[in-house]
Amino acid sequence: MRRVLAAFALVSGVALWPCALAAPRAQTTSGKVTYIARPGALVAQKGGREMWRNKGLFREAQTLEVLVSGGKLLVLSSEGKSRRASLTAFAPGTGKRLWQTPISDEDSTDLDLRGVTAGTVLVTAVWGPPRIPRVIVAGLEGGEIRFKKPGELLGYTGKYAVLLDYGLNLEVPTGAWLPLVRLDLEQARRTYIGLTLPERPGCGKVLSRQAGKSNLKYDNRFVTALRQDDCGLFTAKVDWYGKAGQKPIINPPRGR
Repeated sequence: MRRVLAAFALVSGVALWPCALAAPRAQTTSGKVTYIARPGALVAQKGGREMWRNKGLFREAQTLEVLVSGGKLLVLSSEGKSRRASLTAFAPGTGKRLWQTPISDEDSTDLDLRGVTAGTVLVTAVWGPPRIPRVIVAGLEGGEIRFKKPGELLGYTGKYAVLLDYGLNLEVPTGAWLPLVRLDLEQARRTYIGLTLPERPGCGKVLSRQAGKSNLKYDNRFVTALRQDDCGLFTAKVDWYGKAGQKPIINPPRGR
């Protein structure tokens, strides 16, 4: 009978009895040491042997992320029903807590510990209303929140980060509109470099289906957008060090 019920559940997609959700767990390896965060503990292991264990942490964790960078063991977590997020730094060699900083007092989702650059820690999260993506920049040494800015983080190089920011336009964006923002991580200054992609001759309007972060490729100089029109797929390359309204490099420039 149990086998039949289980099969029915798989077909119908309806849970017939409650099941426990897996506890969050995150780990990373730096050098030969593996750091593991899970509800109740933060552990460091080397060669299969435990180096240290910090107990009593993240007891009600809903999400966990771990990163070793800039001489710190960083843990991003949200805990309890409120899913309030915090960023905590530990000494990699001993597990001693160095600082802890609240990221948001609101229900936070899509948490991501993106990396360390120019003496800062970059975190992305969504909260609201309105529920829009945000970039949080914290100081690496003391954990202080330097600023929070709206937008989806595409990448970062040195003291600059590049964001995709549709503002409060939460509807499906047009594929021709590319609202890029260059963010100075030291000065907290946003430079808008948005532009509208031109139509290729005889190919009609740029379609919306490729709009969004997933069809953007970032490197140290350019953001390349994959787009489509009536003639097929093409790419538009934008210099993110440049100005608003610049002329992107279109490839191929014409349809077949």
